[in-house]
Amino acid sequence: AYINNNGVTNSTDDGVSVEYSDGTLVTSNTVTTAGGDGVYVLTSDYTLVDGNTISDIGENGVYISNSDNVDVTDNGISDVDGHGVKVNPSDYVEVANNTITDIGLD
Repeated sequence: AYINNNGVTNSTDDGVSVEYSDGTLVTSNTVTTAGGDGVYVLTSDYTLVDGNTISDIGENGVYISNSDNVDVTDNGISDVDGHGVKVNPSDYVEVANNTITDIGLD
């Protein structure tokens, strides 16, 4: 699946949610003002989260859970109440070249 070049604004839940979908590309999206996670990846192996702009997020900028071989690269993540990038039991996750600012746990 491809989730590319979308704008998501004023979501009460996650901005982008990928669940049980291997090989998904989440690229070049703008997520602003989400009550949940900016990008949430659950049980989705071989996923790429790249080049997204994520800001004003109620939970985590990017949250990877139970997903192996995931790359989180070249994202701009700011103004997040939780973690910039959070990884729960997952193997072979690369987090590189992201710009993460104004992060705090509420």
